[in-house]
Amino acid sequence: MAAVCLLCVCISGSVYCDDADLEQIPPLPKDTTHFYGRFNRIRHVKNTDFINLNKLKRIDLTGNQISGLDEDAFRPLPQLQDILLADNNLQALPELPPTLRYVDVRNNRLISKGLHKEGFKDMSQLEFLYLSDNELNYIPIPLPESLRVLTPAEQQYPDSPRGHVL
Repeated sequence: MAAVCLLCVCISGSVYCDDADLEQIPPLPKDTTHFYGRFNRIRHVKNTDFINLNKLKRIDLTGNQISGLDEDAFRPLPQLQDILLADNNLQALPELPPTLRYVDVRNNRLISKGLHKEGFKDMSQLEFLYLSDNELNYIPIPLPESLRVLTPAEQQYPDSPRGHVL
């Protein structure tokens, strides 16, 4: 049994570390498919936090104090589908993996310059993109055709320069 399973609850590939007073991502078992680290005191996600977790499909870090994400924090995760980073202090997002279908970064401090140019372009499976309650003036386009939900609605970005969602 991994040491993290003494602090958190580990069930069938899912690791639940909610409200565990964590200040960093704990070392996770290699067979982790879902990681829940909600409502902790995590401030930064390093590019080594999820290394070699090739089965990881969902990361939920809602309600932490995250203000920084290393550029390669999530990109090397070949199975990652869902990332939830709502209710943090993010001003920028790293390049995200193209396998994502669900991105929730509501209620952060994201600014438009903190999003990669054409950052969502290659996410051909992205269906849900939650960006509300941030400091965005525009969203980089193109957005994938697979997108079914975008919040807030496209019309709420009046300062969009050409080549960005209006």
